[in-house]
Amino acid sequence: MWNMFLIVVTLLALHRTDSIDIDPPERVRFKSTNLQNVVVWNPGMEGTHYSVEYAIYGDEDKTVEGQGLWRPVRHCTWILLNSCDLSDQTHKLDEIYYARVRAMRDSAVISNWTMTRFEPRSDAALGPPHFTLHTSGNSLDIYLKGPMRWKNKYMKKERPMKKYN
Repeated sequence: MWNMFLIVVTLLALHRTDSIDIDPPERVRFKSTNLQNVVVWNPGMEGTHYSVEYAIYGDEDKTVEGQGLWRPVRHCTWILLNSCDLSDQTHKLDEIYYARVRAMRDSAVISNWTMTRFEPRSDAALGPPHFTLHTSGNSLDIYLKGPMRWKNKYMKKERPMKKYN
């Protein structure tokens, strides 16, 4: 009887270990204001790590015919945050981008990927303009500027959004 009890307990323990699962990230989407393009998702359980990859529509993996070329985002690999700034990777306005995120608890427990699509020209929102006020006697001067495009690593100086829309 004791042997049977040990076998049942062992089988239950093995079954429980094999059935540990992790849910994939939910509501993966881009938030973009002035072309600061950040992929965000709903956080999972505390202690969950995430990895992010992106792809450009039309780029194919040369090693696997018909397979899209997914690029890991180095600064968003094994992170605890529920967002990743992809502004440097998604800076071309006329491209279509994809991002995918997966959750991980350790190297053995990895979720499926959850994917989203992003088109900078149509999906980015414009932020408010910058303004300054100057008073002199009875007059008030209002100076408006922008909104300005988010400065990524490929830009040498700020650019107003009006040139792009």
